[in-house]
This record gives sequence, structure tokens and C-alpha cells, in this order.
Amino acid sequence: ELRLRLHSYALPDVRVAPGEVNMVMKTGSYQLSKKYGTGRSEDAHFATETAMGVADGVGCMVQFASYGVNAADYSADLMECANKSLMPGGSACKENFVGEVDERAQAACDAGEHGARAYGASTMVTLCLEGNQIGVANLGDSGFMLLRKGPNGMVIVLKSDEQQHSWNCPYQLTRLPPALARKFPKLDQDNASDCNLYKTQVRSGDLILMFTDGLRDNVHDHEILSIVDRTLSPAFADQIGRASCRERV
Repeated sequence: ELRLRLHSYALPDVRVAPGEVNMVMKTGSYQLSKKYGTGRSEDAHFATETAMGVADGVGCMVQFASYGVNAADYSADLMECANKSLMPGGSACKENFVGEVDERAQAACDAGEHGARAYGASTMVTLCLEGNQIGVANLGDSGFMLLRKGPNGMVIVLKSDEQQHSWNCPYQLTRLPPALARKFPKLDQDNASDCNLYKTQVRSGDLILMFTDGLRDNVHDHEILSIVDRTLSPAFADQIGRASCRERV
């Protein structure tokens, strides 16, 4: 009803002088379990007010389960280690890290790669928020999308590209047990240093989507925008008395 009443009306752009805003993210997540096997998904994620991450474990690694490989454990390990690295005292936290916000996101991926103890393979994407800037590091075919209000609804401002070696063969982090690694001595592995990096400014009311290839492969961009426009955008929060005392993305 609110969208109908605001049809063809665009709220004014939020213009904030540099250094005057310290944004946080209001986050939420949803994960589908599998309908077969153990029912456990190989996907994992973390989300805080200033960082997010998604890992998509490679399900076909189940064929190496007898070696101790578990893609679900591995993706969960990646997310736990990346999240810890961004917390106070961590190797990629804002206070300890010298570099740009996108490099911090990549450092979190690196912390996941070198900190994980489980065996498996997974794509990975991490995002960091500093002030009114986000930095993203993406490895593989998971990714992110930044949406912003326009005159007639949300528009895509920035979207990550897929990283593929070949069709259905995305870049991915891999950790193999020694016995299995010996069977593939010439395996060329991807690393966090291979991530694509992104950096851009965000505004109050922006919507950031982080996802696995399950979204990218099954929902077109115009369908995503249509779904988003049927919900109440944060850009309209002040119209119904829900404006926060803090700027929120």
C-alpha cells in the first residue's frame, strides 16, 4: 500500500560530508537445507553490523568422505576464521590492519584459508564496512549485489563477476588431507590472493545482497529487483516513523 501511494515519487538522495557518518548494517540471512542425505547444507555464512561473509562448500567432495573430507565443515570453518579475524584483536580488524577496506576483506578470506582445519573445497566472499565505504573480496561464483533506490524502484549499482576456470568450474579454496593430496600432485589450487576486489561508497537505505550461485543461477536480475520492490525498502523507513537514531545501510 505504501509503495502504491509513493508511486513515481523518489525520496531525496542522502548527501553526507566525508567523515561525518559511521554506518552499520542491519543484517538478516536465510539458508535452505537439503532434502536428501543428511539434510545439512554445505553453505555457511556470518553477519555482523560491519562485516558479512558467505561460503559455498563443494558438494561433490562427498566422494572423498572416506579420507575425512567434509565440505560443510570446511565452509563453516572458513566463515568462523574470517569472522574472528575481523573482530577486535584479529589480524584483519580495522585497528590492526593497514590498508584499504577491500584489502581488509581479502585479508579475512586469507585468514579463513589459512585458519581452517577441516578438509574440503568452497567458494568464498567477504564484505567489510568502514564509515560509508564497503570493500568486498570474492573468489568463485558466489557474490554480492548493491541495490539503491531510484525514481521507480531499486536499481543495481554494483554487482560482482563470476570467477570461472571453465563452465561449472569456479575458483575455490581447497584443503585436502595429505593422503588425498598425494593422489593429485599437480593440482593447481586457487588462493585468497586470487580474489576479485571491489570498493564503493554506500548510502543510508542501500540494500546489499550476498549469495551463493544458487541465487545467481536461478533468479534473473530483473526478478530480484521485482521481488525487492514488492517489499518495504529501508529508504522509506522515515515515512512510517521507523527512522533510526543511527544511519543504517
